Amino acid sequence: MTATATPALVLKRAAAKAKRERYEDELAFQIRAHRLPVPLRQYRFAQELGRQWRFDFCFTQQRLAIEVEGLVASPAIVAGRRTIVLTGGHATPEGFKDDIAKYNAATLLGWRLLRFHQQQIATGEAIAMIERTLAALGWARRAA
Repeated sequence: MTATATPALVLKRAAAKAKRERYEDELAFQIRAHRLPVPLRQYRFAQELGRQWRFDFCFTQQRLAIEVEGLVASPAIVAGRRTIVLTGGHATPEGFKDDIAKYNAATLLGWRLLRFHQQQIATGEAIAMIERTLAALGWARRAA
């Protein structure tokens, strides 16, 4: 039995999705700026397992998948104390379990997976790791 989402929850989820997509777009820009191979976005995989999962980015030739984690941390006051509240689909126990199943299935199917949080994209840590991983898998930038 699933409860109907309140309007406030629907808005919060929409805001989290917009923020995640903003970071996905930023990572796509960085990939182009660094002249890396063009990845497929929202690539469906695991149909052979009866699933319709998607990778945020996928370099099919290298079998390298990239996931931008949508977990959003927001300051809040809970029971009179300052704390951080985590929101987004990954913050729930079910969302966390679904991610585990997805990532384990990807490994079973021969995919390499890199996962990044939003700060890693903003600081350039993500693009540096992607470039190093592609190089380790045999990709080399061609002279312009």
